[in-house]
Amino acid sequence: GGATDEQLARAAERGKLLHMAAEDIDRTGACDWTLPDWRGYLDGYQLFKQDFHFVPDCIEETRIDVMHGYAGRIDRTGTVMINKAETVKVVLDLKFTAAISKHVGLQLAAYNNFFVDAHERRRLVVRPLVNGRYETLWCDEVSSYFHDVSTFFACLTVAKWRDKQFNLGLWKKENSNDRD
Repeated sequence: GGATDEQLARAAERGKLLHMAAEDIDRTGACDWTLPDWRGYLDGYQLFKQDFHFVPDCIEETRIDVMHGYAGRIDRTGTVMINKAETVKVVLDLKFTAAISKHVGLQLAAYNNFFVDAHERRRLVVRPLVNGRYETLWCDEVSSYFHDVSTFFACLTVAKWRDKQFNLGLWKKENSNDRD
């Protein structure tokens, strides 16, 4: 079976607090207030920063795209070093979750779209682990930015259409799970 509502709420709270702790690390160089059981996650994040020479330039920043009607809170942008010599710009998402979900490429494409130089930025997910290690996923190795941002806007269009149908009373809540 799936997780209970209580387990999901605890995981969401843990993720929120770990994001705050990682923000403290990026802004001040340290975090000394987290719970001992969570220290491994922060050690994993710091190991990632060290391994990739990550230098953030945007930390936990909310952006709004008024023209397209969406907003998002970007975890990080900055630079990382790859191949021991090449520095690249990234839009980065931290995931303190059990797994990296399949839609994250769309999420990061939407975040990347906030920037004029979106085509120059790579999309990177970092998942710090409780054991002090981390996993990474380069979204652009799975699907192109242009494919993912187009898919995101298609999904956004459908979601806005559905919201309008609800607001006009043309779509009822009890029908929201119908597959017809």
